[in-house]
Amino acid sequence: MQQQLRQAARRSERAQQRLAQVQPQGRIHRYQQRVQQQEYRLQQAMERQLNAYRQRFGVACSQLETVSPLATLARGYSVTQTPRGELLKTTKQAQVGELLKTRLQDGWVESEVKTITVAKKPRKKRAAE
Repeated sequence: MQQQLRQAARRSERAQQRLAQVQPQGRIHRYQQRVQQQEYRLQQAMERQLNAYRQRFGVACSQLETVSPLATLARGYSVTQTPRGELLKTTKQAQVGELLKTRLQDGWVESEVKTITVAKKPRKKRAAE
């Protein structure tokens, strides 16, 4: 009788194991947990990547600001153009009577050339002096 009871208990245990394999609730729960963990890790990775991109963007904006013509104008400089639209770099490009257009921080100024004065080049110092 004892032996029959043990065999019945083993059969019952095996049946429960087979039933657990057939019923997917446990598996589904494990997979749901795994998906949640992966979602969390993906979210963290995306946030790290986004922060890195934000930092790189900020650095690029700062670098761009340093070379921006508008930033140069804001510091008090100006850009002057000839009537042909060329940047005025030397006195040779200007002629008396011409209208020059000068870009300032907040707009444009148009001016007429009255006189042109060429600066003398400084003399180079000699080694003996």
